[in-house]
Amino acid sequence: MKETLEGGEKIKIEGFGKFIVRQKHPRPGRNPQTGEKMLISGRRIETFKPSLLLRKVLNQEVLPSELSGTSQERLNETEEL
Repeated sequence: MKETLEGGEKIKIEGFGKFIVRQKHPRPGRNPQTGEKMLISGRRIETFKPSLLLRKVLNQEVLPSELSGTSQERLNETEEL
């Protein structure tokens, strides 16, 4: 996974979510201890976006027993991770 993300590719896990690497641009900031203005450098960060199925189960909008066969299989795969 690490090598895939380092290469700039996305990783999608069906029923779980996707991992994406984003580029953050440099921006102005300040040192909270001294108040001195400084430039915060740009960098790459990883982000995770959960799938709709995962969000519904975590927020208890749908119970695992109420899922259809395919959705239940996806949920079971997610639990194995």
